[in-house]
Amino acid sequence: TDPKHLEVLKDVLQLGAALLKNGNPNVQRRILDYLQQDGVHFFENVRDLIRRGCEEVEDLLGYHARVKELRLASVGMDAVELEEMMPTFNETTCMEDLLVFIQLTCEGHNRKIQNLWRVQEARRTYDIVSEIVEYMVKLQSVGIEGNIVNRTIQCLRTLTELMQGPCKGNQSIIASSKLTAVCNKILQTQIFKECT
Repeated sequence: TDPKHLEVLKDVLQLGAALLKNGNPNVQRRILDYLQQDGVHFFENVRDLIRRGCEEVEDLLGYHARVKELRLASVGMDAVELEEMMPTFNETTCMEDLLVFIQLTCEGHNRKIQNLWRVQEARRTYDIVSEIVEYMVKLQSVGIEGNIVNRTIQCLRTLTELMQGPCKGNQSIIASSKLTAVCNKILQTQIFKECT
C-alpha cells in the first residue's frame, strides 16, 4: 500500500467520523441514501480493507517473532546496537479509523445502517459485521499488548454499536461467531485479572 494513499484514506475516514460525531442523523441519512443507491463498490472496498487488516496482523506476528529472535541473538550487545538492528513495523491499513467510522454510522441505534453493514440489496452482498469479527479473532492471535489493545477496544465498541437497539440480525451473526471464545480468552488474561 502506497503510504500517500493510506494517508488520504485515513483523512477521508477521519473526515467522515468528524461529520458523524455523536451520530449526526442528517449525515447518517445521507450516507445511507448513497450506500443504498451506489454502495456496492464501497462495501467491497471495506471488506478488502478489513481483510488486508487481517493480513497485517499476520505480518505483525512475523514481526514479533523476528524481534524475539534478535533479542535472543543480541546477548552482549549494547542498547544502541540492538535498537539499530530492530526491524520497524509499518501500518499498512487504517483499521482503527475505519472501525470508528462504522461505529459512528450506527450511533443512536440506526437500524437501517446497522443492517446495511451486514447485507445490501444488490446482486452481491458483503457481510462487514462478520469481517470485523474475523479481524477481532485474528487480533487475538497476537495477544493483548501494545497497539493491539487499542484495536481490540475499537473492535468491541464497533461491534457493540452494530448490534445495539437491538439489531437482531447482527446480534445473531455475532452470537454465532468465534467472538464469545475470544471474549472468554480476554477475560482470562492477566490484564483482566489486574482490573479486578
